[in-house]
Amino acid sequence: MAVTIQGDWSVKVTLKNAAFDQRFIVSGSIVSDGVYPGTIGTRIQAGGANWMIRIQNRASASNPWVDSDMRLGPETPSGISVIRVVESNDQGADQDFDDLVLELRKKQNPIISIVQRPFAIDPRSLIMNPDGIFYGGGSAQVMAVRVRNTWTRTMPADQALDISNLGRLQLAAAGIQVVDAWTARELESFGQTMLGPTRMPVIGPLAVGEERTVYFKLDCSAAHASAPEVEFIARRSVPEPDLDDPARLARRKIFVTKVGYDPATREVTARTPEGILRLQLKQISLDPHRYNEMRDCIRGALKAGGPRGAQARELRIRAERLLRDLRAGRCDPACCGS
Repeated sequence: MAVTIQGDWSVKVTLKNAAFDQRFIVSGSIVSDGVYPGTIGTRIQAGGANWMIRIQNRASASNPWVDSDMRLGPETPSGISVIRVVESNDQGADQDFDDLVLELRKKQNPIISIVQRPFAIDPRSLIMNPDGIFYGGGSAQVMAVRVRNTWTRTMPADQALDISNLGRLQLAAAGIQVVDAWTARELESFGQTMLGPTRMPVIGPLAVGEERTVYFKLDCSAAHASAPEVEFIARRSVPEPDLDDPARLARRKIFVTKVGYDPATREVTARTPEGILRLQLKQISLDPHRYNEMRDCIRGALKAGGPRGAQARELRIRAERLLRDLRAGRCDPACCGS
């Protein structure tokens, strides 16, 4: 006899406890009709309005295939989806319905969506880099990721977002390493909580359709100009049975520019996947009113002494060095940003 299934499901052989040969047959599906071996681990995708599974057995290769008795279990929550179990009993003497067992896992639409391109933030100023571009050769930068709950129910309090193993490899290929270590002060600055050994930022609880921004630290010191596609995965702190479900995944590109300075030509170069942009300082305009304000502020701090005076001295040294470089036509970003 056969059982009838509605909708899209993943079918997997999870148990075979029989001496007889086993197989299952799918019919009436959209694209998956066929005969499949009753070998543990066999997996197919099947779907349709009404399609059928039939389990068969035979005593030996010289015997014909005959239908097994079957029973279909109810839908049971499991991970992000639901499962149903198809149990069968062959023509042997026992009646244990474990001769061939199939697990049906309902196919899910993606449960998360990355609603915009992840963008780069300077961890010191908490200001977004221009156009959210990551700078190759720079120090640690923070990647901001805006995620939306596209699941059918509210995400629990321990729901987190991680960069998948594939996503980490994609970043590594671009010369970028994920930094999982966060200080308590950094977490407070970004207002986020982390879970698990890879320090996943928590996104739950999150109602259906709601969005939240979470942050990842990236070491971009060896990054080169590229546009890697980063894969993210929705995970929890507890073990889950369906971490391989593609409905947990979402992917978005980031853009990395390699910025450098050529002292021979006094040019700033910005290397992108599309080409190289060269900039050379020809002229600079300085607001005298703002300059006088800054000068007076530094002088006042120097007179005050103490920690404020020490900071003022450092600021005066950096400002004088910057002005000297600009007057000489040098505009090395590494020096200007230090």
